[in-house]
Amino acid sequence: MWNKTKRAMDVMKERNRRYLESQKAPADSEKQGETPADPEKDAENRAPELPDDMTPEEKAEAFHRDDQIKLEKGDLPALILSALMVFGPVFLVLIAIVVLAWFFLQ
Repeated sequence: MWNKTKRAMDVMKERNRRYLESQKAPADSEKQGETPADPEKDAENRAPELPDDMTPEEKAEAFHRDDQIKLEKGDLPALILSALMVFGPVFLVLIAIVVLAWFFLQ
């Protein structure tokens, strides 16, 4: 588990480094009068290029084709448990208020 966490942190650090470099590049190039950085470097952060002859429905389907989240083993129970931990106390307080209101108003 810690290996996955370490790899994830390494990936995030690399993405942050690339983002910061891409933000610095236009400012540096404006100072020197150069053209902006190569657009192919930021290709992974841009929306995919779609042909103009597609209908809006086809464009939307092509754009969202890879947006599905792929869960790993054990992710679904973790999601359920975390939702219970977040919303459980809220539901307990609401149920307590309803029970007290019913008890005192009856």
